Amino acid sequence: KAGGYTCSAETAATCDFTVNSWGFKIKNNTATQEATNYIPVPSTINLNKNSSVTNGDPTYLSFGSRVNAAQAPGSYQTTINFTATANPDPDPRPAMQNISASDLASLMPSAGSTTTLSDSRDGNKYQIANINGAYWMTDNLRFTGTNLTPADTNVTQNTTMAYTDLKTLGNSYTSAGIHYDTTDANSSTYGAYYNYCAASAGTVCSETKQDATQDICPKGWRLPTQSEVSNFINTTSDNKNRVLAGFIRDGSLSGGWGYWWSTGYNGSGTPVVMFAGGGIEWTMNYGDKSYGYSMRCIYDITMQNIPALTLANLMPNDGDSTSLKDRRDNNEYRITKISGAYWMTQNLRIMGTISAADSNFIGADFNISAGGQLTASSYTEPRATYDDNIFKGAWYNYCAATAGSVCDDKKAINPQGDICPAGWRLPTLSELQIIENSNGANWYFIVGSGEFQDGRQYGNSEYGFWWSSTIYRGGRSYYLSGKANSSDFNTSYKGNNYGLSIRCIFYGS
Repeated sequence: KAGGYTCSAETAATCDFTVNSWGFKIKNNTATQEATNYIPVPSTINLNKNSSVTNGDPTYLSFGSRVNAAQAPGSYQTTINFTATANPDPDPRPAMQNISASDLASLMPSAGSTTTLSDSRDGNKYQIANINGAYWMTDNLRFTGTNLTPADTNVTQNTTMAYTDLKTLGNSYTSAGIHYDTTDANSSTYGAYYNYCAASAGTVCSETKQDATQDICPKGWRLPTQSEVSNFINTTSDNKNRVLAGFIRDGSLSGGWGYWWSTGYNGSGTPVVMFAGGGIEWTMNYGDKSYGYSMRCIYDITMQNIPALTLANLMPNDGDSTSLKDRRDNNEYRITKISGAYWMTQNLRIMGTISAADSNFIGADFNISAGGQLTASSYTEPRATYDDNIFKGAWYNYCAATAGSVCDDKKAINPQGDICPAGWRLPTLSELQIIENSNGANWYFIVGSGEFQDGRQYGNSEYGFWWSSTIYRGGRSYYLSGKANSSDFNTSYKGNNYGLSIRCIFYGS
C-alpha cells in the first residue's frame, strides 16, 4: 500500500512494519473497536472474550502481510502457527437458557430466595429472585448481541439485529436503539438501555399497538406482562434490587429513577413501564416506545411447566389467585386455590389444532375447528364453538372435551385424556361436588356462559355448565351447573352431545 500503514488510536502504540512482515487485526461483530489497520503480530493476542457461547457473536481475526511492490515477481510464502486457548470461567453458573421450572424451584424454594444464573450468549451473570413464586431477573440486562437464534433467545427464527447508539439515534420508534457504555463505572449495575424496537427483537418498531411476542431475553425468559408487573410491585420483598439507572430521551440520559419495559399496553398502545424511586417506592405507568429503558426478564412459567412447589408459593392459602399462560395458544387464565386444589376459574377457550405434547392426551395432535360446529347434535364428532368472549370461553361436546377418547353414545367408558394443558385435567365428579358443597366458594368470574343443545344456546348469562371426567352411563356424563351471581351450584348429568364449558384442575407435581 502506497505510503505504508498508519496507526489508529484503538490499535497499538506502533504500526511500523518492515518489508514483507505480517500483521493482524480483530473485528468483533458488535465491536466499536474494529481495527482499521493491521498491526504487528505479537507472541500473544488477547481476544478478551468472556463467554461460554457456541453460537453467539463471532470474533474475526485476520492476518495479512505488507509486501514490497518493488521486489521481483514470484511466489512468496510464510508460516504462522496459530493456537487458540480457552480459559475456563472461574465462576461457572447454570445457564438461564432452558433451565427447568423444577430446577428453579429447587434453587429458590421460597419467596425471597435468590440465586445467580449465567446468560450463555455472552457469559453475563444475573441475580434471580423468587418474587412471590415468580422468577425475576433483579439485575438489569446487559445483552448487546446481534445474532439472535431460537436456541438461546426468545425469538421464533434467526434474527440479525442492527443497533444504533441511542445517544446518537435519539427518539426513534422504527430503528433498534441500544446504549451501553462499558467505560462508565456504573455500566455493570445500570446495564443497557433499549428502545422498544430493540427490546422486542425488532418486532415492534412502530407507534401502533402491537404485543411484543418476542424479545431479546434469554430462551425460556421474556418481558413481563402488565399483571406480572403489578404483582411484582405489590409484593413485599427485600430482593427487588432497586437500580436507579434513569432512561434515555432525546439522546440524553435522565437519572433519578429506574424504568423497565413490559409487554402490557394501555388503550392507546403505549407499553406499561415499571418505575422505582429513591425510597421504597415502586409504581407503574406508561412509557414512550422511542425512549431507552432498562430490561428485566421473567421466567416463562406456563400451565404446562409449573411445579407444584411453585403453585404452593404463588397461592399458599385457599382463595389465593394468580394468572398462568397456556403455551399452546398463549391464552392466560386465572388460577385459584380451592379446598387445597388448584383450579382454572375461567373457562377454557382453546380451538384449532391442539398439540398432544402440551396437552393431557397421548397420540396425534387433535383438531377442533372453530365456528358453528355446535349447530347440530353429535356424539361421534368433536364439536365446539367460541364467540370471542374471554369470560364465557368456548363450548365443547364431550368428544371434543375428551380429545376424541369418548365419541360414542353407547359405551360407558371414562375418558383416557382431555384437552386440558399437560399437568392439568378435567375434574372428576367428586371434585366438582367439592365446588357444589362449598356453594361455589372462590369459583370466580362470570359463570353465565350457558350451554348448547342442537345448535341452540340455553341459559346464556344466567347459568354456567362444566364437564367432568366421570361417565354416568353410555352417552351421558356428569357436569356441574351454577347460577350467575349466586351460590346455587348443582351436579347432574347430560348427553355427551351437549356443548358445555371446561375448567381444568391441576394434578402435576
